[in-house]
Amino acid sequence: MKLGKVLFALALTAPFCLGTPSKADFLTGSIAFSSDSTLITLPVGDTDILTATAFSFSTVAGGANTQATAAPATGSFAGVPANTIISSTQLDLISSPHLVLNLGGPSGDFFTANTLISDGSGGANSRTIELSGLITGPGFTATPGNFILTFSQSGGPGNAIGYSGTLSAVPEPASLTLLGVGALGAWRLVRRKPRRSESIEAPEDVI
Repeated sequence: MKLGKVLFALALTAPFCLGTPSKADFLTGSIAFSSDSTLITLPVGDTDILTATAFSFSTVAGGANTQATAAPATGSFAGVPANTIISSTQLDLISSPHLVLNLGGPSGDFFTANTLISDGSGGANSRTIELSGLITGPGFTATPGNFILTFSQSGGPGNAIGYSGTLSAVPEPASLTLLGVGALGAWRLVRRKPRRSESIEAPEDVI
């Protein structure tokens, strides 16, 4: 029975220990987006960032539904230089997915935001939105990520809108925890002494 439990614990941890390294690696780092070359277009009829429920990103050099990166990007995104045009779906605060970013670059990464974490005013004529979702790319394990977007509209509704955002990879620690728990379980099973470790003395021969 003890051997069976040990083998079960080892089987639980084996995929994490023996998997192909490139497939086991999470994406890391962050990539920022700058308002220097980015224009935000609100839905027709709504010119107030505080009430709008959808935003379109339009970069001067790239046309509609695009935005540009800022430097420095770090980790897995370090190969994407500043002012790279990034295509994007419209930011939709009502329906999921709320946003899909095509990060391009040599790895062809995508970020799909399925959860709206927070949406609130950052003060007069400003708004901060936080999204969470998955970052995927060839050769990497799908990695949770958070995207924080900050909008500002100096002068209020009808005026130009500034924008900045940062997408950060947030590797899920659950797999590492599972590995640790499995290894600990195997170690304890090996170290634990049988309950009946003390031999029971046979009764003396009855004369």
